[in-house]
Amino acid sequence: MLSVQVIGSLEEIENLGLYSVDEETFNQLFKRGRDLFFFCDFNNELSRKMLNEKLVKANSRFLNGIQGTIHLEESFVAPESFPNRITQVDDPLSTPRSDKVSINKYYFQVLDGASNSTCDIYEVDKDTFNRIFPQGQKVLLSNECPELEDRFWTEMAYRTNAKKSIVPRLDGILIL
Repeated sequence: MLSVQVIGSLEEIENLGLYSVDEETFNQLFKRGRDLFFFCDFNNELSRKMLNEKLVKANSRFLNGIQGTIHLEESFVAPESFPNRITQVDDPLSTPRSDKVSINKYYFQVLDGASNSTCDIYEVDKDTFNRIFPQGQKVLLSNECPELEDRFWTEMAYRTNAKKSIVPRLDGILIL
């Protein structure tokens, strides 16, 4: 089984949108090394009904990475922003991505609402995570986010960008 994240309705996001899917279905969705699938990509071969039957809710605390992201029609990410259906990870201007993960770290995802969002996941220590999610929430909207200095975000929260394909779990989502 491989892990995928479904981004669409708020209900899916509130549950972190994490699912497991068998390898055959995964390969039907994510052909030729792709890691993105959009609702508009559904065709006769792969219906949404069939996908709903194949998705199994995953435990966000025990992942072996997120191998793919499925964007439903309610998603803010625009299919035309990713014509190859591949998240570009080699942008020289982006935050360095960590190839290693730690069970002692916390992992949170940022959904920034941009049509070209890559839905990055960041690795932080426990204190930093608790400053962002002070009440133990799993999902936090930007208007619920504590007032923190810009420096906190650049020097602590967004310092280490983790590779989705190897994150051991997802502890929270910040919706900007």
